[in-house]
Amino acid sequence: MIKKGDNVVAYAFLLPVIILFAIFNAFPMLYSLWLSFVEWDGFSPQKKFVGIQNYLTLSKSSEFYNSLYITIVYTVLVTIFSILIGMLVANMLNSKIRFRSLYRTLYFIPVVTATAASGVVWKYLLDPSQGIINKFLTMFQLPPVPWLTDPFWVIISISMVGIWKRIGFNMVIYLAALQSISPGYYEAADIDGATDFEKFRYITLPLLKPTTILLTIMSFIDSFQIFDQVYVMTNGGPMGASDVLGLYMYREGFKIGHIGYASAVSWVIFLFVFIATLIQFKVTGKGEETI
Repeated sequence: MIKKGDNVVAYAFLLPVIILFAIFNAFPMLYSLWLSFVEWDGFSPQKKFVGIQNYLTLSKSSEFYNSLYITIVYTVLVTIFSILIGMLVANMLNSKIRFRSLYRTLYFIPVVTATAASGVVWKYLLDPSQGIINKFLTMFQLPPVPWLTDPFWVIISISMVGIWKRIGFNMVIYLAALQSISPGYYEAADIDGATDFEKFRYITLPLLKPTTILLTIMSFIDSFQIFDQVYVMTNGGPMGASDVLGLYMYREGFKIGHIGYASAVSWVIFLFVFIATLIQFKVTGKGEETI
């Protein structure tokens, strides 16, 4: 039986966390919402209230729509390919092969590598003139690729790095899901003479569906907020071809000084992420009901 005094003790222990959350999370979030309705350069003591004008300006901005389009393309590419590759890698590493633990570690290292640091490394690797990747291509008599200097290739380049960063996380989650599948399904399939591909298609894929949906939503949430990787690798270039929403918001707020407008952009990003989070709660809630 829980006594009244127990609740007081519990709240006393929670109070420091609640205070820190309020100071560093709740208050800045509400403050940015208020800033999205004002015109402010970040330095002036006066903040002019303009209502929804920042949002109206945003809705008419071609630069905003360009950034939104690039962010969506990046998110779709990273989500699809990181899930497909992560699933295949997890399926291979779930079997009994030599150095399995080493392979798992190598695939997971990008996940814990600082995004800015890995972005710098990849920037040099993909350098059109001095990059190792293009030098490797020329060894096989293949033409060098303008990875970071061509509007078409730059989105592919930053997406490749995003996929590389995401594969290890998806792999670990898929490994946990694969190890929870009862071996009885595969034993029954062996008796029926099913091939490895048929077992993967008719047993593994359907049973991994809840995990795939969850990883899809999580990848969307993570990829849609991309900033530091693109900032380090391209800074939005060439010609705005990699100008994702996070970078667009940063430039408008901290370089140009449109703090109110940048806050409005941040809340648009929040809206997309919030919707994806609601879907995730809906999906995971249904999953718990079926257990």
